[in-house]
Amino acid sequence: MWRSQFKGLWLFLVGIIISLTIAACSNSGNSIDPAIQSSQLGHNGTDQITLVAFAASKSAYDEILPLFEQQWHERTGRKVIFSRSFGPSGSQARAVIDGLPADVVHLALSLDVNKIEKEQLINPGWQQELPNGSIVANTALVLAQRNNSSSHRDRPTPSITTWLELVEPDVEIVTANPKTSGAARWFFLAIYGYGLAEFKQPAPALEFVRKFYGNAIVLCRDVREAMTVFSQQGQGDVLISYENELLLAKQKGLDNRFIVPTDINIAIDTPIAAIDANVVKHGNGEVVKAFTEFLFTPTAQRAFAKSGFRPVNQQIKAEFSDKYPVINKMLTVDDFGGWDRIQSEFFADGAEFDQIQASLGDR
Repeated sequence: MWRSQFKGLWLFLVGIIISLTIAACSNSGNSIDPAIQSSQLGHNGTDQITLVAFAASKSAYDEILPLFEQQWHERTGRKVIFSRSFGPSGSQARAVIDGLPADVVHLALSLDVNKIEKEQLINPGWQQELPNGSIVANTALVLAQRNNSSSHRDRPTPSITTWLELVEPDVEIVTANPKTSGAARWFFLAIYGYGLAEFKQPAPALEFVRKFYGNAIVLCRDVREAMTVFSQQGQGDVLISYENELLLAKQKGLDNRFIVPTDINIAIDTPIAAIDANVVKHGNGEVVKAFTEFLFTPTAQRAFAKSGFRPVNQQIKAEFSDKYPVINKMLTVDDFGGWDRIQSEFFADGAEFDQIQASLGDR
């Protein structure tokens, strides 16, 4: 009898635990199941979109999402609620693959979107679903330095204005790690692309890249961490980062000067895609389609441009031409054979980046 009573008590306690767990999940941002919440909210004239994006895009979406909410309400009379998640592009892609119920992703690499596609969460041909090959905005690489007045070094900061000066002795570089940061893969390609243009052959170009990473005193997890290490902790002489990150920092009053290399740079394209499997499950296809298309309108493109991203809309590009210097040679991923080849040649385990790091040893 005592076993029967114990079993009854155990089942009762389990029921309480499950109820509390569901309640906790219902109050915790992205833990909400949009399939359930969308159904519940839909009856109240409300739609929901879960947006998962790379960290540097947050400031743009702080302005864009309210603009879309207003337009959607004016168009349909319905309210739209956004759940948002921002983080390193590769980590965000992995989270979606592992079950984060995103409706829309905006990532720093098409490679990361392709990984989600390979898990059959995105339909093939996603690049053709939206204008401009689904590239909603881009940015470029910059070289940033603190003013001497804010330097923590015991010597004057060397002035860095060219690619070649990055590999001079005693230059200390802060940047992100290509193994953990999508942005840093773009930076690697830009440096290698400059080496190819300067030295004409892969071997000396890779040696130039090796010297660059030999001068890197820290490889951070992502560009935001690199900005903190450089600007707030005072490490390094020069920071390699996104153009949009430095423009945003300038708006916030951080005491950094930076240049955009205009001889050679790289178009850091940021793609957007709907997570088709989740959208079907959540039944919010109409609002997701409207939102992703809205991102290419002049209204949203202007918000991207104000947040430091180079717009892809030609009208807005002309409007902000004074803010973004013209780059003479803008490299693209196609110059390196596309992301699959780039990944296998440079960033896979044991590929060129790992070999460079191994050659540098303990520093």
